[in-house]
Amino acid sequence: MFSIFGRLSARLGSIPYAIVGLFVRIVVAFPFLVAGQANVEGDNIVPDAAAKLGHDLFGLDLFYKLPQAIAQKTFDVFANDYKLPIIPSNIAAYIATFAQIVLPLLILIGLATRLSALGLFLMVLVIQFLVFPGHWWTEHAYWLALLLVLMSRGPGAISLDAFFGLFRRKSKASAVAAPMSATQALPAAKA
Repeated sequence: MFSIFGRLSARLGSIPYAIVGLFVRIVVAFPFLVAGQANVEGDNIVPDAAAKLGHDLFGLDLFYKLPQAIAQKTFDVFANDYKLPIIPSNIAAYIATFAQIVLPLLILIGLATRLSALGLFLMVLVIQFLVFPGHWWTEHAYWLALLLVLMSRGPGAISLDAFFGLFRRKSKASAVAAPMSATQALPAAKA
């Protein structure tokens, strides 16, 4: 009986992280992209594939609004509803909108993934503690968990980070080897 569970556990443990990382990146990028798109004004870009699918895939609207300006409603919400301390509301609107547009796109394509995940992680903490403290179990805990996966494990092999060699794990031998001291690195002086 335990051998069945052991084999099943081994099979599940052999799922390539490349697939897991790609899925995590898509899932965590989506809500931030949607929020960022709601904050801007601009022309809709509709890929040909989206037009053929009726602009919808698994409930995902495939329109993308090319950001041209931040919407006035975004400034109003930051001034009247969010009211962040220290940062003026108009600056907070610019920072948040930029982060919601750029960071999820970087995560989606897997470029500077760990740093982008860190940026969204910090943004979620600000949202959790200063804007919507009651949303911990509705969404914030899940976003933070997914972002922690990306920060700790990286984007996976299906990413631009991997393509450019930015996602490399140190081999166990190099991680265990002690660094050479300065006296070992210098050749012995002749007397």
